Amino acid sequence: RHNNDGSCVAFADDNNNCPAGTTPCEACAFCVGGTGGPCRHLNDGSCVGFGSDGACPPGTSRCSEAEGVLSVQSLQESGNCGNCFGTSSGPCRHGDSDVCHDYYTGTTICPAGTAECVPCTACEGDTAGPCRHNN
Repeated sequence: RHNNDGSCVAFADDNNNCPAGTTPCEACAFCVGGTGGPCRHLNDGSCVGFGSDGACPPGTSRCSEAEGVLSVQSLQESGNCGNCFGTSSGPCRHGDSDVCHDYYTGTTICPAGTAECVPCTACEGDTAGPCRHNN
């Protein structure tokens, strides 16, 4: 996600490297109710994106490594989202059911109806992707 204009972009190559001028997005692991983002609500465990000021909204705190933070790197290492329904696992999660799935065989493409567990939140316009522009 572009830190200046809020746009999100895809990886630059097949090695999941973000393009120049962008940084990888991170999200809390173990969010409840299909929510996601880098900030966890202090009372109910739901997760949200940063506010317009770039900080976690009131009543939330930024997830720490100890609490579980999903990054592109941690997802590649573990191959699993956090907080998957039942015994399901994988790097892709269905937003309505929290069922996790593997990528299509031999790719890093999530099945239809699912999304990678490290999405940037609050992307500007119709942009999406795991990388945020820096300026």
